[in-house]
Amino acid sequence: MAKKAPSKGEQMFAQCLDIAGYPYEREFRINPDRRWRCDFFVPSVGVVVEIEGVRYGNQGGRHQTAAGFTLDCEKYNWIVSNGYTLFRFTPSMVSGKAKSGVKPKKDFSLGSSMSGYIEPAIDTMDRFVLKDKFGSVDRSRSGYIVPYIRHAL
Repeated sequence: MAKKAPSKGEQMFAQCLDIAGYPYEREFRINPDRRWRCDFFVPSVGVVVEIEGVRYGNQGGRHQTAAGFTLDCEKYNWIVSNGYTLFRFTPSMVSGKAKSGVKPKKDFSLGSSMSGYIEPAIDTMDRFVLKDKFGSVDRSRSGYIVPYIRHAL
């Protein structure tokens, strides 16, 4: 199977990974016995990322058919059962424009209203990698994640 051209969501996420300093592989063949490819593989943290495209009307692709969705589920289950962490994001989650299905609530601990938006995908990745250091790392500089990841050999 030939490598596909990256979608806009994939391009945005690659930029986020580049800025953060994550080493990654695009269109990585996760299982040599299968033709499965992952949108992103971050070997230093054992993370696989899939950017899920959604099309409406008659424009749906293979992933939106029952058979295609079943094959995707098989791949995702293989990924997780083989010790990788799997994140699935939509392009709006990458851009930080995805609305939450939960009504915004008053956050009394902060004294402000929560936004009603899902955190951007890169924040989810960073929260997973940094764990308890998430709130204390200066994430405004390029390459900020490098001191906190183990580099793959």
